[in-house]
Amino acid sequence: KKLPEIHLPTPPPGVDRGKWIYEIFHLKPGEPTTWIFKLFYPNISPKDLLKPGVSLKMPSSVEIALWLYKIMSPKTPTEQLPKLRPSNTFFLIPPFGVITESWIYKEAKARLPSMFLTDGPFGMEFITVFMSNSDPKVQGVQGLIITATIRDTRVTVWINKSSFKKEIVVQPFDTVYIPITTPVELFGTGVFKSSVIVQSDKPISVTSVHSKDRSAERTMVYPIHYSGNEYYIATPSGEKTPKMKEFSVITYGYPNTVEMYLRGAITLQNKKYHAGSKVTVTLQPFEAVQIQSMDDLTGTRIVSQKPVVVLSGHSCFSKKTGCKHVSKQLQPVSNWGTIFHLAALPLQPNDAVVLIISSQKTSLSFTFGGKQGRKDLVPGEVLKFQMSGRTALSLKASAGIQVVMYYIGGVVEGKEVLPFLMDIPDTDSFSTSYIIYTPESVETSYALITAKTSATSQLKFDGQPISRIQWTPVSGTDYSYGALKMGRGYSFHTLYHPRVPFGVLTVGFANNIGYGARGLSVGFTESHLKLFPWAANEMLQLPIPVIKKLPVPVPTTPEIKKLPEIHLPTPPPGVDRGKWIYEIFHLKPGEPTTWIFKLFYPNISPKDLLKPGVSLKMPSSVEIALWLYKIMSPKTPTEQLPKLRPSNTFFLIPPFGVITESWIYKEAKARLPSMFLTDGPFGMEFITVFMSNSDPKVQGVQGLIITATIRDTRVTVWINKSSFKKEIVVQPFDTVYIPITTPVELFGTGVFKSSVIVQSDKPISVTSVHSKDRSAERTMVYPIHYSGNEYYIATPSGEKTPKMKEFSVITYGYPNTVEMYLRGAITLQNKKYHAGSKVTVTLQPFEAVQIQSMDDLTGTRIVSQKPVVVLSGHSCFSKKTGCKHVSKQLQPVSNWGTIFHLAALPLQPNDAVVLIISSQKTSLSFTFGGKQGRKDLVPGEVLKFQMSGRTALSLKASAGIQVVMYYIGGVVEGKEVLPFLMDIPDTDSFSTSYIIYTPESVETSYALITAKTSATSQLKFDGQPISRIQWTPVSGTDYSYGALKMGRGYSFHTLYHPRVPFGVLTVGFANNIGYGARGLSVGFTESHLKLFPWAANEMLQLPIPVIKKLPVPVPTTPESKKFPEMKEKKCMIRERHLNVGETSISEDCTKKCICMSNNVLKCDAMTCHKGESCMVKNGKRGCFTSEGQCTITPDGHLSTFDGVSGSMLSDGYYEIASHCNRDSVDWFRVVGSITSSGAAVYIIFPNAFVAINRQNKVWMKGQQVKPPSILAEGITVTAIKDGVTITKTSKLLVTVRTNREIVIQVNQAFAKAMCGPCGNYNKVTTDDLILRDGKKTDTITKVIYSWKANDFSCC
Repeated sequence: KKLPEIHLPTPPPGVDRGKWIYEIFHLKPGEPTTWIFKLFYPNISPKDLLKPGVSLKMPSSVEIALWLYKIMSPKTPTEQLPKLRPSNTFFLIPPFGVITESWIYKEAKARLPSMFLTDGPFGMEFITVFMSNSDPKVQGVQGLIITATIRDTRVTVWINKSSFKKEIVVQPFDTVYIPITTPVELFGTGVFKSSVIVQSDKPISVTSVHSKDRSAERTMVYPIHYSGNEYYIATPSGEKTPKMKEFSVITYGYPNTVEMYLRGAITLQNKKYHAGSKVTVTLQPFEAVQIQSMDDLTGTRIVSQKPVVVLSGHSCFSKKTGCKHVSKQLQPVSNWGTIFHLAALPLQPNDAVVLIISSQKTSLSFTFGGKQGRKDLVPGEVLKFQMSGRTALSLKASAGIQVVMYYIGGVVEGKEVLPFLMDIPDTDSFSTSYIIYTPESVETSYALITAKTSATSQLKFDGQPISRIQWTPVSGTDYSYGALKMGRGYSFHTLYHPRVPFGVLTVGFANNIGYGARGLSVGFTESHLKLFPWAANEMLQLPIPVIKKLPVPVPTTPEIKKLPEIHLPTPPPGVDRGKWIYEIFHLKPGEPTTWIFKLFYPNISPKDLLKPGVSLKMPSSVEIALWLYKIMSPKTPTEQLPKLRPSNTFFLIPPFGVITESWIYKEAKARLPSMFLTDGPFGMEFITVFMSNSDPKVQGVQGLIITATIRDTRVTVWINKSSFKKEIVVQPFDTVYIPITTPVELFGTGVFKSSVIVQSDKPISVTSVHSKDRSAERTMVYPIHYSGNEYYIATPSGEKTPKMKEFSVITYGYPNTVEMYLRGAITLQNKKYHAGSKVTVTLQPFEAVQIQSMDDLTGTRIVSQKPVVVLSGHSCFSKKTGCKHVSKQLQPVSNWGTIFHLAALPLQPNDAVVLIISSQKTSLSFTFGGKQGRKDLVPGEVLKFQMSGRTALSLKASAGIQVVMYYIGGVVEGKEVLPFLMDIPDTDSFSTSYIIYTPESVETSYALITAKTSATSQLKFDGQPISRIQWTPVSGTDYSYGALKMGRGYSFHTLYHPRVPFGVLTVGFANNIGYGARGLSVGFTESHLKLFPWAANEMLQLPIPVIKKLPVPVPTTPESKKFPEMKEKKCMIRERHLNVGETSISEDCTKKCICMSNNVLKCDAMTCHKGESCMVKNGKRGCFTSEGQCTITPDGHLSTFDGVSGSMLSDGYYEIASHCNRDSVDWFRVVGSITSSGAAVYIIFPNAFVAINRQNKVWMKGQQVKPPSILAEGITVTAIKDGVTITKTSKLLVTVRTNREIVIQVNQAFAKAMCGPCGNYNKVTTDDLILRDGKKTDTITKVIYSWKANDFSCC
């Protein structure tokens, strides 16, 4: 949107204009933050503006800041307003582009102290490289120095295309040194992958350190928001050494195209380019191009498609001294300034060169050595000034210029001071506060201060007025400069002025050392003070420094605190325990939510607990809920507490793993009404498929029915590997039908990509509809948090038609491995498997496998590496009627229940079959037809009951069981009622409230209610007591059941009880139609009411239904709400675009974000479970089982299980890894060879010899084996997209790819038991460089050579 001409509303009478603007940006706690929206969107109602997830397009930060300036100075012409740069306003106003309400809460009412209204070098994302330093034959030392100002700042450092990762916690005003222990130095001219990325949860500054002998350089790394699209290179020249001028261009997490307009000759990728050439380079995410030349590269222009970071310097510059590597990160043209005052360096002799570069026609006025001058510069022109003695230089330009200074080296105070390079700040970048760190190796250091002459008397150094400094006026200006001596060795200092910004450079030296850099700005610039004069009153109180001996504290690792044995504090005297617990979870508005933390962390102060971003490890939701139960019932033995399931407590307490303060505000004090303390089918993420329905030659109709209970619920439906996407808005208690207009039906047995994903910003329920002629089925889709790792299949059987039993297993947004223990014969990927076989299938994200068989598949066990969704049914079941497709989503074993009461179906004749399946040894008691019985079940056993007439069935099991019912069809009231399939809820899943929708096509429908006999009188249907129902006691229990007739056609109803949970099934029929499903639970379960008895007092007041004619309202689209138009349906995270439905996981696996509709990014906390690590597998980041992984890359580099890497020899065969104990049943040996024609790998087991040749073909016993195949007991081969894998049980996985990459993965069972070049897998790097004979060596190459496989021929 173009910036509108906006008139700020008039301040209230008597309110100062500046103070009033301040209030806009500094609201009182709890006050709606609509003001900032209304400034830009005066015609949009506050109600719409405050809707969660609203995305509004904003102008760039520069335009916003200028607009705000204009508000403050309405009479000042636009052309006279300050010339702002993007970095000036980065923390001050929204980042470029999109602003959401989330941003307002997170940034506008920021956690950052006001000092971060600055364009200093602080940020939360950085990228850099280590350019070539002097002699490439000498190994250098690289590292990073991290500085923080906020307590418990979490920092992650990782290297692109490397296993290197370091996580630390930094405390305020400490510096922490992180050594880089993997090769990262760039050698020569070319494109490199080894960029270093730094990310943090609070602002930090980063300095890189690169040392070789005497050539040591420190380079300030600027945050990503400083990157730009245009740069000009500045390199030292006139050296006496034959070393190279150099620069590097780095792209962040996106592909990029870079154009370089050269000022010197180079050779790149074996092609020579002369000065004046244009060179175009394409970079992949996190790649860098380094350019080296003997020519002077100063003035080379860099232009990029997307923002880049640019470093410039010299591999080893020398003119008067020994040579030294110099390097600095340059500022993009957009950040250049116009006024500069350069003080003379406090070094005698002061031999320095100043480079001035223009990007457009520029008029430059200067004062140098007391003399004035003027120069007109053309684009790309370079002007040099030779500094010496105590000469100062002042510059004033009509357009932005870049100013860089390099000291050429010399002898100072009897010491040889080596060269250094500095970028010079302009006066608009001067700040009111700085922190300064001096290196340990420096013997003499100075703070070179440039300040307004009138302000020098109020400057404070380490909290005290500065007295020991000689000020020298800068000729022709109102500025003075002075050099403040700070002493020797490592030191920490502060410099600040209460109101006036000033500039600071730090320089230092010792023998063979020279150092120069900007001070670390932590204050306000002139622009900020003009915009917000009150900012000076909020100045950060910098600490009085304490000099430390060590240059860097030992980094602390972010240890997760263990859950202590906690005793809940005693309630205040006279306060009821239940009410007191209630208060813990239902705080008054504005009250800090520390209580929930204090329950689990009583020894951590509230101040620490309320710190933004604090992550505390929590047990699973089940363990928390049981713990809370125990608080409520301290005298009840643990084994007698309720057996909770994860879904019971999904909305009740934090999701699994990590809880942050953000979660407390977003979830614990949720927008959700209390009804969502339930394990009903409501959620915000779903996945399903449409299984095969009857005749595959007939095209079916598929669709989804969406139900919401909260206003303006935004829903996105998309299909994997398809362009189909639909975005709608659903209103409370409406159903919206979304037709699927692209082919999604699964045909036959195989792996399919066409899964359907549903995502929303508020809880919804989803039902899938699949119709072909008379074969129409509705299937309730459960949300993702219902998925699990173990299932048992239940399919109807005994049919008269030749159609197929079927089931499907679906994985969500992660790769997965699924094992199926078959109860019937199948054919998969042209291979036949008999009943009793184990079949393993690998699924990529959002893929599904459908299995079909003529055999009964009931009892087939499904086990998956990660949670999956499972559907089960029949393509077209028929016994007494025409055939009909039936399908239901199954519950995982973890969600099974123990007590079930099944009422007789209100259909006469009532011919139904009940399937009961166990997963472990189970004692089952039952009452059926008034008779009692008992049965001991073994794991996987299937028990059937034939229901008929008005017979009811009660079940009580010693362990969880699965209960599924299918109606076989028949003639009811003269109509042919087709079969249907239902999963039966156990009593622990009964709820206090339901909403019911009946399909339009149904002529007769019933609500089949099972409730405690004593509670039936208080049940209400559509808000009225139920009178027209006949209750039948369930024999031997305190329950009764009854069938409530609801009429014909489409209808919406509510059913609830004020306190007692009950069960609801809905069934309906018409001619050639049969339908059965659970009711939609929106209330509390027995578990919730035991845990929180007061919950019943907060019961949702369900609406009194109004019968609607139409089965589904016309869906409303987000556009109809007149939200600002979004051109691209994408989200942005960490400089990367996500398509709708795409998932991004943070580098430390603490946050998972999914791109929802309309550019809304939904992020949730996540954590890796015990035994898992955050890593990248198959190109996807996530939590994976902590396996040892040894990799040989296509270019012949080997990385051990413990992370040591080096080059591999190319000719011959070498033992790569083996189990040390040849007598072990787990023994194996991997031998390999990599050549340009491919990788050959041999894997030897006690019972098998497997060969994978250079064409990626698998051979065993002289015969080629086609995957997937079982090679021997426990050993399988599987084809993957770009290679093959060999697996032995779950302990060993060998992957050989067509690009010659070999990956060996072993699990924890092999820790410390491995031999060979891949190392011993003991998580210690120091012992990986051991030869076969036990002697130590210095390279991986020598280790590999010692493991030559002499029993293999190389010819």
